[in-house]
Amino acid sequence: MQKTRIFLLLSALVFAVVLMTSCSLFDFGTETTEALTTTKAPIPETTVTKAPITTALPVTTTVPVTTEPPRPATEGLLIESNKDGTAKVVGIQNAEASEIVIPEYTENGDRVIEIAPGAFSQNRVLTSVFLPKNVYVIGANAFFGCDKLTLISFSEGLEFINISAFSGCTALESLNLPSTVTDVQPSAFSGCTALKFLTVAEGSKTYRHEGNCLIRKSDNTVVLGCSGSKIPKSVKAIGDQAFYNMGITEVLMPDSVLTVGNQAFGMNATLSTLVLSESLTTLGDLAFYRCTALTSLYLPESLVTVGMTPFRGCSAMERLTISANNPNYRVESLCLIEKSSDTLVQGFGKSEIPASVKIIGKGAFNMMPIASVTIPVGCTVVEAEAFANTYALYTVTLPRTLTSIHVTAFRYATVLTSLHFEGSEEEFKALTEGITFPEKTEITFGS
Repeated sequence: MQKTRIFLLLSALVFAVVLMTSCSLFDFGTETTEALTTTKAPIPETTVTKAPITTALPVTTTVPVTTEPPRPATEGLLIESNKDGTAKVVGIQNAEASEIVIPEYTENGDRVIEIAPGAFSQNRVLTSVFLPKNVYVIGANAFFGCDKLTLISFSEGLEFINISAFSGCTALESLNLPSTVTDVQPSAFSGCTALKFLTVAEGSKTYRHEGNCLIRKSDNTVVLGCSGSKIPKSVKAIGDQAFYNMGITEVLMPDSVLTVGNQAFGMNATLSTLVLSESLTTLGDLAFYRCTALTSLYLPESLVTVGMTPFRGCSAMERLTISANNPNYRVESLCLIEKSSDTLVQGFGKSEIPASVKIIGKGAFNMMPIASVTIPVGCTVVEAEAFANTYALYTVTLPRTLTSIHVTAFRYATVLTSLHFEGSEEEFKALTEGITFPEKTEITFGS
């Protein structure tokens, strides 16, 4: 009986242990389920550091390079060695290549540093050009007349762009120059009539851009403008040929501008609105050459120096005025006259030479559609090319007071039919020695 009780007690104890063990296992399973439902949370950094990945490859081999690979050099390029480890591109044999990529080095290892003068001149197929960083010189007329060129990709390293390098690239609409450029020559982009946007990369020590103008920092001079330019108030000067043949229609010059350079706005046949700076002191030679849409102009009091015929070929000019307070020049009968010497500096097609004029200045009526000229008594000198290229001039009267007529004064006055000299035939021959008049010109003498 006692043994039976002991057996029952042991059995109960075993059952209790088994029951407790089952409960323990059940609780453990519950905790595991809860852990699984929270695995969406970020893994603690300690978990990562405890198990670092030690077999990863270097970053450069696991992350693909996304930079566009260099374009291969265009086939057929003609490259000449300079015999000093450098070379220049002189042209191309492939007449159908619309995209030109210049290589950094030749097959012989020469570094390509220059686009030679005239290398791609008059290429009517070329649409885009890619220059390497080695090229630091673009020669004169290198891309002259490439009228389908729409893209020029310059590289940092370019320093010098010579005269007319891209002249006549009429399809070019935007231009971004590298910061390394230190010298853009006059007329480098003349005739780029579609150009509207003009910038220079940050970091340039020589140039800055503002108002779609390229401006030299040292003297605040516009060296290159375009049809999209608005001359900033910070500008002090307009450089030589800065806007030459750029298709501009309007010039509103801020009063900060003191100087307009030679041919600065020349060959802009669409320029019809011109307002000069009230502080302007100097107009350069041929400053507005052949701006054939200009009809009227006001000259400021500040004007001190007028170069050779700044309005040559402005054949539509009908009205010219100047501040009454200008101490240096006056305007009479549509003629601009220097007060100190009574020199007629600039005349136009509808001008009449005033009696006060003593000298007809160099090129004064060159390329003007003047039909009849009477030089007044008292005038003594007719300078070079004063009436050259006057294709409408058919009658001229010369006074006896003349002492000098330059041999080119009437050059290419091809329709001249009547010339009267108020002195004798002998005086006329002495006065006009070396001058050739058209064969059909009838010459008469006497008062």
